[in-house]
Amino acid sequence: MNLQNYNENSIKTLAPREAVRENYAMYIGDNTSRGFHHLLTEIVANAMDEAASGFGNIIKVEIDTKQNKASVIDRGRGIPFRMNSEGKYAIKEMCTSLHSGGKFASAGNYKSSLGLHGLGATVTNALSKMFRIEVAREDGNCILEYRDGEETIFNIKDKRNKVTGSTVSFIPDPEIFGNTK
Repeated sequence: MNLQNYNENSIKTLAPREAVRENYAMYIGDNTSRGFHHLLTEIVANAMDEAASGFGNIIKVEIDTKQNKASVIDRGRGIPFRMNSEGKYAIKEMCTSLHSGGKFASAGNYKSSLGLHGLGATVTNALSKMFRIEVAREDGNCILEYRDGEETIFNIKDKRNKVTGSTVSFIPDPEIFGNTK
């Protein structure tokens, strides 16, 4: 490294996905099965927080070993997906922006919470080859999917739902995790 070339052009700002991928150990520890497990734990923690707050009574974890895909299904209120007062879709912010979520004290939505508080879904998305959320809320449904960090599906439908909840599925990126199963 040539220290003489360290100047104002040496200072970089990474997008959230790039930042997580560059420093994944800071968020999940390592890129072995422990790191893979940490991603799953973050998504399960979101479902547990919803249930612990009195919303929903079912949390189901599915592991598809053929696709190396994990899915967490809950019957909570469903992740908010509509546009917020800042003109941004809440669901997209939650899984693409660091420090974005509904568990901060000022939001008043949860008495306590597990996980990385505004990082878990974003980190999981950033370290996944495929990341998909399917939501049913009382006033509508939403599907949002990313592949290699690029949004491939975003669909909102107005519909009355008696059963609410979220399904979050992801396939950890082999570029980060190698052949980890």
